Amino acid sequence: MLIRNETSYYLPPEYYVKHHRGLLMLHRPGGSVVETFNQRRAIGEIIERYAWEDSFKRGNSGLGRHYERFLELPVPMVLGIMWLLGILSIGSCVVVLLYVWMVLC
Repeated sequence: MLIRNETSYYLPPEYYVKHHRGLLMLHRPGGSVVETFNQRRAIGEIIERYAWEDSFKRGNSGLGRHYERFLELPVPMVLGIMWLLGILSIGSCVVVLLYVWMVLC
């Protein structure tokens, strides 16, 4: 697992992270604390996920339902779709290159 020391995070509007005595504290727009993380072991993606999930639970975003449904998708299905889309795009590039080569030669 990748551990990074980040200075900025992709957070919902008005959410912020404060550094305090070796801890990272995720705050809501009103200033209350959502979660506290160990600064040496904090992973940016986890902090961002806590912030977005809290934002959606509080009704601060219209995309909350869609995001929750996306998080519930099975990983093999998502990876399979991504793989299929990648193969199709690579295959169509190969067909186009073959056609151009046949026309030019």
